[in-house]
Parts: sequence; structure tokens; C-alpha cells
Amino acid sequence: MGFKSKEQKELDKEKNKNTYVSTVIQHLKLSSLGYAVISDILEHANSLYNTLTFNLRQGFFVYNTLNFQSLTIDLQTDFKENYHYKMLHSQAAQSVAHKVAENFKSFKQLLDKHYSEGAKKPKLPGYRQKGGMFEVTYPSQSVNLSQEHGIIFATVSTGIMFKKQHKEDVMGSTVNERLKFRVPDDVDPQRLVELVITSKHRKIYLHWVCRKKNEIVATLEKSSVLGIDIGLNNFVTCIPNTGEEGFIINGRPLKAINQFYNKTISKLKKGKDVNFWSGSLARATQTRNNQVRDFIKKSARTIINKCLESGIGKIVFGWNEGIKNEIDNGRVNNQNLYTPQRPQRIRDKGFILCRDSIT
Repeated sequence: MGFKSKEQKELDKEKNKNTYVSTVIQHLKLSSLGYAVISDILEHANSLYNTLTFNLRQGFFVYNTLNFQSLTIDLQTDFKENYHYKMLHSQAAQSVAHKVAENFKSFKQLLDKHYSEGAKKPKLPGYRQKGGMFEVTYPSQSVNLSQEHGIIFATVSTGIMFKKQHKEDVMGSTVNERLKFRVPDDVDPQRLVELVITSKHRKIYLHWVCRKKNEIVATLEKSSVLGIDIGLNNFVTCIPNTGEEGFIINGRPLKAINQFYNKTISKLKKGKDVNFWSGSLARATQTRNNQVRDFIKKSARTIINKCLESGIGKIVFGWNEGIKNEIDNGRVNNQNLYTPQRPQRIRDKGFILCRDSIT
């Protein structure tokens, strides 16, 4: 992940103007050895993040300014001999430097806005929790693809010092030299942009980031509209103005997910303080969020496929802001009710999804 000039960024923007980025998230099921190796890499990334942040904060305290124009490339060159930098693959270490530089550049923009417009004064970027894990990014050129028995694998290298220090720990294995992952079936490895390894609640995830071409659907009729109303037992009720039969997506599975989550949380927090939190609560919340996200995205795909089949070019999603705030539907409905986050305006396959929370 090298430093790019403004000219190169403009060329990349022109090259990718008719494309979009798609991400597939994969939860890794690892052996104890595999988890130990990957968590160690992410912990070194976390330590490198804090090291870079410390140096930039101290520099800002002393000189009250930084060379923000060359900040990214300076971090990549000045810290090459740092212990944590050398424990990572060079491009993975550079990705950490990029993220730290972006944080300080954002701080500079907010600081300028504070002095010019009187906005709230921003705080300097802070440190991550000691001993935590921070994400590392491997661009496509550092990911090696191979095929074994019809299965595609992606391999990334570890750092030079990492290979030497962990050689004795993983005798009979090459896990200290390279990490090997099976590519999911719905990922096109030829369109891979980057592979990101992240951690959440001590679980390891892979983010397969691919670039895809925009699909132009020329047969869509903009005057054909699909109206959508959100509900509880009927998650969405969809009626087109074309005279065709509407359809309903069952919302009971979503109710069951939410109800089970509420019961689990109630058991875990029984007898505890109202602000009590634990790893078990975090994992239960993450599982519930993943299930809800999966349900909503599959529902969105069902709706869009139906529109493509019928040539419908516009979707209108009913949304009354604040309608469910402080509403009392009784104990059972309050437990089952799922209120989506405030929606964002997005585009997908030529549709304009108005006030829709689907991503």
C-alpha cells in the first residue's frame, strides 16, 4: 500500500467511475494455533498504531503543527525499523500508518474549521486499548491465489521478524510464514481489491473487498413504482402500481431473533447493575446484529430481484420519522419490536431507494 500522488488518485478515480466496492464478511473458525498467530499479528498492529499516535501527538505538542502533506509517507519511512512494524508484513504495516495519518488529517481539517467557523474544537486522536487488536489490510498485490482440488485459497505473508521469532513455536507448520484462507464461493478473487483481517469481541473476521462493475438495467420503467410499508409480523408489504400482485416478506423470524436476544440479555444481567457489561453480552449482541443484518440484506435482495423481473424503476419506502419513539405496544410487542436505524439514501442497480435502511 504505497503512497499515491494526487495525479494517481485522479487516474484511479477515472478508471473506477463505473464500478462499486462490495464487501463479503467471513467469520473465521480457527484452531487454537491459528487464533494465537492471527491475534498476535493484530496485537502488533494495535501496538504500532499506538506507537505512531504517540509520536505524532508529541510532535504536535512540541511544534503545535505537523507536516500534514507528507504525513503518510513520513510514517511509512521513519518507522520501518520499529519492532512492531517489522513484525508485520510491510504492506500491512503501511495500512496501519495510513489509518493513523488519516486520523490526524481529519483532526487538522476539524481544527481549521474550528478557527475559521467557530466550530467545536476537536481533540487530538487518542490511543487504542493496550493489549487490544487492530485491523490489518493486505492489498490485492500482496495476496497470492492458488487452487487445490477445485478450491481457491488466498495466502498472505507474515512479517520478516515474525517468521524468525515464531519458528520454534509452530514446528511442523508454516503458519508463522504465511496465512492461508479459503476464498468464499461468492467472492470473485480476480476482482479482489484488498483483504482485511479484523477482530470484534475476540473473534476474527475477514473482509473480502472486491470491485465490481455497475450493472445497467435499460428496461426499467421509472413510472413504475413499488410502494413498501414496514410492519411487525409482515416485515414489509410491497404493492406495485403496475397492476401486478403484491408480495409480503414474513417478519416472524426477525421477531424470534429479537425476542431470543432480549431473553438472553435478561438472564445475563439478572441481579447485576444497570450498566453491567461482559464478553458474553457483547457476543450475544454481535450474534443478534449479524442475524438481523443478514435478514435485512436478504430481504432487500428479494425486493430488488422482484423489481428487476417486473421492470420497476422506482421504490418508495414508507417512513414516518419518530413514529415509534416512546410508543407502548404492551410487554410482548415491545419485546418483539425491531426498529431499524435511521435510513440512508443509497443507489443500487439504477434504483433510487428513498429513505431506506437497506445497504
